[in-house]
Amino acid sequence: MLRWFLPKWKTLLKYCNRLIHYEKILGLPATLFRILVSIIQNPIRTHMLKPSTLFFIIFSFQLIHCTPARSVVKIGKLPNFDKQVENHILFLDFLVMQEDENGPVKAKLVNSVAGSGKMKPAGSGRSRLNQIKAIHLFRDQRQPTVIYYEHPLFRSVEIFDKDGHLSQDTQPARDGTLSMRFQDDPAREKIELYSITPKGEVRIFSLLVKK
Repeated sequence: MLRWFLPKWKTLLKYCNRLIHYEKILGLPATLFRILVSIIQNPIRTHMLKPSTLFFIIFSFQLIHCTPARSVVKIGKLPNFDKQVENHILFLDFLVMQEDENGPVKAKLVNSVAGSGKMKPAGSGRSRLNQIKAIHLFRDQRQPTVIYYEHPLFRSVEIFDKDGHLSQDTQPARDGTLSMRFQDDPAREKIELYSITPKGEVRIFSLLVKK
């Protein structure tokens, strides 16, 4: 087991800074992160660990590294929520991130506000090569609602070529903001976000909705 683990030492050291970074931006459990970083940076301590303990640590790191972020929003606690008003509109902002071209896409809820009013029915959004898919799930067994948004990491911009013709191009970024607004529904239970690119479809965030 030790012979298998040592060749991966440099790779694990490289991930130390990422571990600390993810702890701050995603709010993941700090205890496990700090144990991982401490052990990886202290070879003497690692040599004293049992193979089963090393396996558990590596497995836990891989599990957390690949698991989409989760959060909970309580509608009644949101700023500007008025219990005397019947209809509310919810405004959510997510920070979408990707450290490098081949890294995983991450998301974090950074702002949530309620407003009074009722929205007009809107479509599900147009299909794009790169997009964010939001799936709204309900407690009353109705069919989920799916809405598509422009991917914050692949914004579409209009450019002029040298002949003066206008065309659209994709401008990649390492982070960007996804803004959502929708009508509050007492039966809404969860919102799941998926990143869709030519590389595939990956769930990046789950938001539990409570009253």
